[in-house]
Amino acid sequence: MTQLTQTQRRSPSALIAGVALAAALLGGIVGNRVEAFVTSAGQHGPTVSAHDQALIQAGKDWEARYRQIYPNSR
Repeated sequence: MTQLTQTQRRSPSALIAGVALAAALLGGIVGNRVEAFVTSAGQHGPTVSAHDQALIQAGKDWEARYRQIYPNSR
């Protein structure tokens, strides 16, 4: 009769291993999804409006003039 009332002790290492395996599996799935999203978003390249292109060109022109005026500055 005493055998029916005794409970088996479970090893905590099995629980830790199960949690680690589940975390690795979930991390792999999420990582693949993020990689696919980043790769698909990066293929099209950034879109720059005409206004932004004009600002970038003005900045490059200003920098070229500044470097001509102050050649030793960094």
